[in-house]
Amino acid sequence: MLYAVRAALSERDIYAKTHAGAWHEFRRAFVDTGDFNAELAAAGRKLQRKREQADYDAWDVPAEEARRVIELAREFVRGIEEMIAG
Repeated sequence: MLYAVRAALSERDIYAKTHAGAWHEFRRAFVDTGDFNAELAAAGRKLQRKREQADYDAWDVPAEEARRVIELAREFVRGIEEMIAG
């Protein structure tokens, strides 16, 4: 989802140095303006924290949660694609 966020930002020549910065700029450019679903953006941002934690801490994710996250990522990317196609 982070890469989809960065791709959407690049369509407006907006670039962020950090993950947090990318999410902040995405909210400002697309969510606050009503161009992207706020609930979907919040869910993606929340999962970003878990993804970063997984980079540093080994932990098992229950299969059902993994399936839920994959579906959310698909929905998020579809939302970005639709928004960009506009």
